Amino acid sequence: MLADAHKELSTAWLRARDVWNDQAARAFEERYLEALGPKIRATLAAMEKLSDATAAARRACSE
Repeated sequence: MLADAHKELSTAWLRARDVWNDQAARAFEERYLEALGPKIRATLAAMEKLSDATAAARRACSE
């Protein structure tokens, strides 16, 4: 879901850049959008670890 939303945002941004291509657009992209990719990847990795830990706890509690 998060990865899909990021992909959708990236696609929409590329379309927007077709018509909005000035210094303000570049500043917006640098300030807000470029930082999202690494943060989203880190968040997805943390969510995966949390999911693994939750599954392990469930297994341990059911034994």
